[in-house]
Amino acid sequence: MEKQELEKTLKQGQEIPRLPNCIAYLAIVILTSVFLFYISEYFWLRVYTTEGAAGFLNLIGFKAQVTFNEGQDSVQICAGGYFSVIKICSGIETIALISGLILAAPTSWYRKLAGIIFITFGIFGANIFRIVTTVILAGMGYSEFIYHQVVSAIFTVIFVIIFILMIQAWIIPNFIDSLVNVLIGIVHAIKGGK
Repeated sequence: MEKQELEKTLKQGQEIPRLPNCIAYLAIVILTSVFLFYISEYFWLRVYTTEGAAGFLNLIGFKAQVTFNEGQDSVQICAGGYFSVIKICSGIETIALISGLILAAPTSWYRKLAGIIFITFGIFGANIFRIVTTVILAGMGYSEFIYHQVVSAIFTVIFVIIFILMIQAWIIPNFIDSLVNVLIGIVHAIKGGK
């Protein structure tokens, strides 16, 4: 009996949604992402991220301090040079996108809330690490292209993959499946239901 229930549950998780459900899924992802990204400048998120990076840099022997002015929308970290921390540096775009995917996933509200909390704090910590690495590489004399565009981009991709896999493994077991099924549903709709 348990084996039949398990097979039934697995088959339900692999159902390809119809086009209206795919559109609803994408609408939730897009609206959530846009709302969270544009709701505010997230000035204090930038300050906390930068303070965390400065604290870690001081812990490992770098002299770092944070200066900020909310009126001028300026957050900087000084550690052998000045580095401005802009809205994108807070990781809010990644938090917004993955939160949208979490809210669109067919699971309980408890799991959705747990996933959003996990991704918010996870990306916050990952961005502190990314900023620390950026400052260290800049202090070692690497070019801005290397430490900002290349290394930061690589870290971002790696962190996103790791966090998505962690959400799949620990919080929402059908997280990746739901996204893949929606994409397959869209392809089926485009091909005429074949």
